[in-house]
Amino acid sequence: MDILKRVTVIVLLFFAGCGTETDTDRLEWDGSWKVMGLEDQEIYTLEISEDYIFAAGKKQVFRHRIAEETMNWNKLDLDIDPELSEISGLLYTDNSLYVTVIPIVPTGEVPEGFNSLYRSTDNGNSWDSIEIDAMEGKEEPFIISRLTKHNEILYAISGRVFRSMNGGSTWQEVNNHGYPAFISVNKEHPNQIWAGGTESFRKYLEVSKDYGETWTVLNENIWISPNVGSGGSVNSISLHPENGDMVLAAMDFHIIKSTNGGDTWNTVLEGGIHNTVLNSVLFPERVYASGWYPPRNNVFVLYSEDYGDTWDIEEYPIDDGKLRVNDMVVKTEGGMEVVYLATNNGVYAFRRE
Repeated sequence: MDILKRVTVIVLLFFAGCGTETDTDRLEWDGSWKVMGLEDQEIYTLEISEDYIFAAGKKQVFRHRIAEETMNWNKLDLDIDPELSEISGLLYTDNSLYVTVIPIVPTGEVPEGFNSLYRSTDNGNSWDSIEIDAMEGKEEPFIISRLTKHNEILYAISGRVFRSMNGGSTWQEVNNHGYPAFISVNKEHPNQIWAGGTESFRKYLEVSKDYGETWTVLNENIWISPNVGSGGSVNSISLHPENGDMVLAAMDFHIIKSTNGGDTWNTVLEGGIHNTVLNSVLFPERVYASGWYPPRNNVFVLYSEDYGDTWDIEEYPIDDGKLRVNDMVVKTEGGMEVVYLATNNGVYAFRRE
């Protein structure tokens, strides 16, 4: 399906100005879209709580109170050395905000006691570093690049996939295949852990359906999906909230779907670099996706009302045509669903009834 032939262009009458922590421009909806500010920042990842949106670039975490009607992003005082390290991920869960930090210097130059994992229990006003005492099979420094959690179990990527049962103090390796770029645990299907990315310049995806005890590599399964080759990367997955066998995988150039837990796949969308796919919070059959559509390169939201079988697109027209979406979160506000998008030029919002 060539989705670009079905684009619905939302014409904007006003393009909001740059948002910083001192900017007082009003956050007004114009049609289905709203510019949220931070346009001078490349935002890689977003998280959301009941009251706040958290946004992170490589050097800084920002916070915006959802109820505020002005662009007011506060820089959170996370004490990291920008010459030594950069932020690699955010996670908000169980009233805690976690930040993962990775070094940007050679391993031999990483100082003793390098902190890779931070937690805040007051929405980023103060931070505690989580001291990692040991990671099975690894020597210091202990570096975590991605993190997810279900109940009291933390799952992390540190080259491989690791699991912590004690809040992050000690870690056990739970798989020894591949070097994933993302890890996902679905709250409706917590037994399933998915990890994927690129391995040896080929798409890589694997799943555990027993809380990380055993794993199945699905590389060859996804390569034989119609029109999907082995090259590129798997960037994100989503599971149907009511059917744990129904899976969508967002990847370079395709979105693919499985109805049998990953054994077989069909291509449901072609074209574009799909960085993220995300379930609706209101409707089990609705799902969102976004990323990058060269050469258009505008901010866009793909949405499906039949869990990926067919797709429509809503696009925010940008004159310079150099925008891409790195991440999304979704929240209900005033009876409508709002999708917040992290881009290489700030944060945008799209709402759908």
